[in-house]
Amino acid sequence: MPSITPPQDTISRFIDNLTVTVSIKSNSLIGTEDGIYISMGGLDIKQLLCESPRAGQSITVNIDINKMFDRPLISLADITSIQLYQSPYSEFTKPDVVRGLAFNPYSTVILKSDTWQLGSLLVTANGIYTNTTFASINQWLGHESKHIYQVWSGTIF
Repeated sequence: MPSITPPQDTISRFIDNLTVTVSIKSNSLIGTEDGIYISMGGLDIKQLLCESPRAGQSITVNIDINKMFDRPLISLADITSIQLYQSPYSEFTKPDVVRGLAFNPYSTVILKSDTWQLGSLLVTANGIYTNTTFASINQWLGHESKHIYQVWSGTIF
């Protein structure tokens, strides 16, 4: 793939580093055991944001721009919306016992999901442009699906 080098006078308009910082509200008891994924760019590509975030935790992740947007450089105009997805965690049930003998130590996998409270979501481009549209969300999120499921989305103006 050929490299893309924009003209020097337009270099500040291109983004080659994108981070997202999410905070989990501290009053949401324990956070969630689930995996949280992020998507942006309209290609329905999901990137792991975090697994099992705790209450009060702040998570910052570098977005893989090349995978998320299918190109190495983007502009601010390419970041129009953000989606968060929740993936339930697995839990093994107690071993099945027949006549006192355990015949399957991990008999059943139960997919569980729980609720959590999203405090804020900040998008920072090239370490200098920070979008504060979602600086105060304070919304409970969750679902009862046994599959990955979109639990939040926002449009950047």
